[in-house]
Amino acid sequence: MRRALLFLLFLFVCAVPSVLGQTTAQDHYDRGVDRQDAGDLDAAVVDYNRAIELNPKIKIEPLYAEVYTGRGMVRYYEENYEGSIADSAKAIEIDPLSSRAYYNRGLARYDKKDLDGAIAISARRSKAIQSL
Repeated sequence: MRRALLFLLFLFVCAVPSVLGQTTAQDHYDRGVDRQDAGDLDAAVVDYNRAIELNPKIKIEPLYAEVYTGRGMVRYYEENYEGSIADSAKAIEIDPLSSRAYYNRGLARYDKKDLDGAIAISARRSKAIQSL
């Protein structure tokens, strides 16, 4: 009897994740975008952070540069310019041709009154495109 109960408990524990549905990094990224579009910036950052935690490949796959770009834009809206610049830099590291990341980084530098930095970002983007 005890073995039967342990077996049923085991089956229940194994089945719960599939029944409840596990969320993926992509799910969190998509929800982050939706929340950002809806103006719920704090929740968007939570989802972007979770996407990064769930998928270590985010640090190397160009598709996931968008996670950092999205979080960087939220940080820009929150006037966290340093955070925005850091996230945009990470996105550029992953995908050197990410126009949005260069734009976000330049915008944050401009709003920090770092005009030389903003211009340098624009020049760097032009060089990246020319190298193709």
